[in-house]
Amino acid sequence: MRKLFTLILSGLMLFSILLSGCNTDDNANAFLPKVYALGTGSGQSVTGVTEDGKPYATMLEDVHYSNEIGVYDESSRNEIVEVYNKDVFYRNNNWFECADPAVFRCEDVTDTENYGKYYLYGTTDVGVFNCYESLDLVSWKPKYPAYMYSEGGWEGKESWAPEVVWDKNADRELCGLDPNAKGTGVYYLFYTAGPSSKYYYMADTVRDLDLGLAVSTSPYGPFVAWSGVEQGATIGGVNYAEAENYQKYTTYKDKDLAEVPEHGRRNGEVTRDDIWFNIPAMRASMTFQYNNRENAGKWVDADGNVVPQNTAGATFVPEQARFMELDEGVGNAVLLDSHPFIDPVTGDYYMYFSRSAQDTQTSRIFDEYGPVFDFQSIYAVKMLNNNWGQVDYSTVTRVMRPKLNFINELACDGYYEDAKNFDNTPYNIKVDEVKGATENPWTCAPCDSDQDEIKINEGPYMIYNPECGLYYLMLSSGTYSRNAYAVNLCVGYSPLGPFRKLSCEEGGLALSVDNGATTEVMRGVGHHSMIQLGDDLVMCYHHQVNPTGDVHSRAPTIDRVVWTVNGNGLPVMYTNGATNTVQPKIYGIGATKYDIISTDAVLTAKGGTNYNDLSLLTDGVIPVHPNSRISPFIKEFSFSDSSITFVFSFSEYRKIVSVMVYQSLNWDYTFNEIAKIEMDAKINGIEGVLIIENLAYNWDLGMQDNNELMRAGSNAVAVFEEVDCKEVRITVNKPYSDYDVHIPEIYILGVPKNA
Repeated sequence: MRKLFTLILSGLMLFSILLSGCNTDDNANAFLPKVYALGTGSGQSVTGVTEDGKPYATMLEDVHYSNEIGVYDESSRNEIVEVYNKDVFYRNNNWFECADPAVFRCEDVTDTENYGKYYLYGTTDVGVFNCYESLDLVSWKPKYPAYMYSEGGWEGKESWAPEVVWDKNADRELCGLDPNAKGTGVYYLFYTAGPSSKYYYMADTVRDLDLGLAVSTSPYGPFVAWSGVEQGATIGGVNYAEAENYQKYTTYKDKDLAEVPEHGRRNGEVTRDDIWFNIPAMRASMTFQYNNRENAGKWVDADGNVVPQNTAGATFVPEQARFMELDEGVGNAVLLDSHPFIDPVTGDYYMYFSRSAQDTQTSRIFDEYGPVFDFQSIYAVKMLNNNWGQVDYSTVTRVMRPKLNFINELACDGYYEDAKNFDNTPYNIKVDEVKGATENPWTCAPCDSDQDEIKINEGPYMIYNPECGLYYLMLSSGTYSRNAYAVNLCVGYSPLGPFRKLSCEEGGLALSVDNGATTEVMRGVGHHSMIQLGDDLVMCYHHQVNPTGDVHSRAPTIDRVVWTVNGNGLPVMYTNGATNTVQPKIYGIGATKYDIISTDAVLTAKGGTNYNDLSLLTDGVIPVHPNSRISPFIKEFSFSDSSITFVFSFSEYRKIVSVMVYQSLNWDYTFNEIAKIEMDAKINGIEGVLIIENLAYNWDLGMQDNNELMRAGSNAVAVFEEVDCKEVRITVNKPYSDYDVHIPEIYILGVPKNA
């Protein structure tokens, strides 16, 4: 066992000496602050007076201040102990199993018990979806099982990927819920399950997974199965919720309904033994779209003839029908990973999910990329009348499939006019220079952001960026059991697309461990959810608990996501992770009083002239991929002088508690230690200088086992009691004459201005 020693914040050394006179020696003593003595050093604080008469205090010279990440058993990486200031920092060290994590914040101000709390749902066990509650997205405590399969229901095997959305205006009574329960509105839980018995629209020889819906008046449940009258299954003038029509699009189409009396939806009513998502209606819709794709955007009659909108029985052919390349209504379906999304522009409700079709009929359908339904692709559908219980099946659309930038070339051509007319002036988006484009900016470019050769796209998640007017579809590629599992990024003009999957060079990997090259202690990262908390955008994803053992055991993890601009001027999301190193706690969560305030200061440099761009130290982006082809627009600050001092000057005294200096990913460009940190501070009304010398960086914990790369997000940290400070000067020396020093980011943690 290799023991990696932590810094013990509980070892508090108090140097608070009362002011007893007005001479400079007394002022120097009175200036001594309370200091957390971190580490095992025995150095003494040194005080004195500067040349201009200000007192100074050297804070525990030669003592480690770095927060170190814990003590581990090298063979299994199981945690033994860790100690750090959890009011200031967090670490991804959850070991309880909760895969496919979906994070939700209770926004119901009328619910005094739950308002402002965070709830976590995920794949936990067959037949049950557990729920966890937190105040900081780090420490979770179990609540009641949110939803359990009950006898008599349609579910019976497999349980995957629950996600919850709250509708404050939903009618509780229409959902069969108590209208007088605490709080307002309805919570909708979408999930995936395998049916307990064979349903007549399913082939007998294939696996089946279906989408379910449950409702509750509480964010942690208990949820009950949704039931109601289905309104959204009318396609082409036919109600496919009715058993007789329902049968036409099933594998039992030639059988008498009397042979399967328990599985038909009578008059559109969904009963407890009915699956909520109407797969035959979905298949009917996609067949209708395919048959009428030449009339996309028009109204047609039952024979497919174009007619005026007010014609009796006329049906609208959705715009996305023009992108249909084959009849996707054929075949059985495996549906999973449903994700609800509210378009902030229109207020419309959408749902995204993953689908594959598996039977002999669909396996014979090919295109240039191979068997079409050999893939697992992402689909989207609009909800009817903004009701989470009602699906408008006429809008079902395949929006992305593995290995493909776009649905097809037609999609690129069809949206070229939108691309040309898109006003990018306010956003500096050079849409006419997207990589791989010639005349058409949205033509398909070679894309390798699907790292895993296994052809799966799953775990969809949608985000709208109001500053550029674009929709960002995120999805996980590959299979969760492999280390190549990753989150990809696609971009489009509307919730139903079409979308273009970004290449690696364009920032198409929103989250990845670069096939293990980035960190050997974080593996199999993906299937995420997002939460916007003030200015902070946070990704919650899962990783394999034991990277050398059971690949199916996965735990929830969080890291910051920042918006940056790729080499073509397109805004893209970039995740500062996956990390298992100590990181600043996220201010927007509301569980810490400290935020990153480095950007409030004016940053200059002295003592050096040979460096690139100082703004790289405060852009909020921490490179986590050593592969230069992955997000090449992400840079580290570098200097080649023997020494350089970074000066952070605030316009007024600010309360700060920590200084964090991040290490390069590449061992060749690392620093050995931080030579000096000087802080112009005010303590007990006296202005002076606090000095930290030889701030240590823990090489054993920061370096990967291959001794070539550093762990993502590793850093040297100085932590001290809150102090009023006006300027921070950080001096870094160059340890090797043959190599420059790279520093990805410097954080100063303190109290925000408006706190």
